[in-house]
Amino acid sequence: MTNTTPAKFIKNKNLILLFTGNLVSQFGNWLYFLAIIFLVQNLTNSYATTGFALAINSLPKVLLSNVAGIVCDRFSRKKILIYSDIINGILSLYIGIKLLTVGLNIYEVYIVAFLIGIGRTFFNPAFKASIPNIAAADELNRVNSLFNSSTSITDILGPICGGVIITILGLPLAFIINGISFLISAINEIFVVIPQEFNNQGKFNIFFINKGVKLGYIQIYNNKILLIIISIFSIMTFFAAPMILFFKELSSSYYNVGYIGFSFLIIADGIGVLAAHIYLIIKPNNKYQKQLLCLFPMIGGITLLIIANLHNFALAITILMLQGIVSGFGEISLMTIIQKETPDKNRGMVFSAYAFISAVLHILSLVIAGVIMEFVSINIIISVCGIPLIIGSFILFSKFKKHYKSQY
Repeated sequence: MTNTTPAKFIKNKNLILLFTGNLVSQFGNWLYFLAIIFLVQNLTNSYATTGFALAINSLPKVLLSNVAGIVCDRFSRKKILIYSDIINGILSLYIGIKLLTVGLNIYEVYIVAFLIGIGRTFFNPAFKASIPNIAAADELNRVNSLFNSSTSITDILGPICGGVIITILGLPLAFIINGISFLISAINEIFVVIPQEFNNQGKFNIFFINKGVKLGYIQIYNNKILLIIISIFSIMTFFAAPMILFFKELSSSYYNVGYIGFSFLIIADGIGVLAAHIYLIIKPNNKYQKQLLCLFPMIGGITLLIIANLHNFALAITILMLQGIVSGFGEISLMTIIQKETPDKNRGMVFSAYAFISAVLHILSLVIAGVIMEFVSINIIISVCGIPLIIGSFILFSKFKKHYKSQY
């Protein structure tokens, strides 16, 4: 473990390499995400089909996330990061080249989206589980803020740059650029050193995998605070996941702001999140962090209710930015608590168990929302999604108050 105060962060090669590699990879993720949405819309002109394509991309999390966590604890997390980015880079290049030459049908899009989803399913737990291996425990808050700030930066620049690239260069070159970004990230990760405590108990077979899957859920179930946090935020995922589809409809049918306005709706939340991350980098020991985590779902729910009923583009942007600030504090606290509450050799299993639960709800949400949007007013749908988040916030606050009595 290394000390990661601001002055020493720049000198920590592993943190810098992982940070810059993640920054490039996250930019590629946004470009891919937007390109897939526009590609499926161009091919089918259907929100239901677009939602299904996004669900296909998340399906590997349901099928493989538990196995991915066990693999991340059993084998080299560094190699998993590298191989995942290489595979996704090649697949993105395939789509771009195919579009430039003979064209692509919707079924090929589904297959490639599924395969890219597999890469991300193994990449994410390996990445999150690696952070405590290269940072001191008392610096996790700051380091998580640093890494999440790269995500926030791409959440702001990704949609704008992606929209510009797609508009000017077209979808084929957008996918090619996306593929190159993944390969650059893989090259960067080659030079990262990640010390790791391997879970080598037992032979790696179906029985070991089954035991490991159970262990991840047992670890969550036996830890009261992990159980309530993961439960509440998994449910939050279900109601918040279709926002990208909601923004697409609002920007075209209500705000009349087109692709550029659509991009601004996406990045508004990211601006607020980035502001929170910058604050936590400077002052990582925020004594109100747990309270802000409890407020996270409530502010999200209130934001949805306002957006659903007041069709004002400027107001929506402002509210989303404010909501993003609370989200920024909340997501860092969420990740830090999970990392600290879980032993290194089981950390990948816990993150994967959480990813599995979230992925199931994420897929159901996209499919259901895509179908419902064909028949029900977007105002009603968004309002319905906001109410459970507010209820979840009260439940989370009540449980936290009992668990952390001295801090309330």
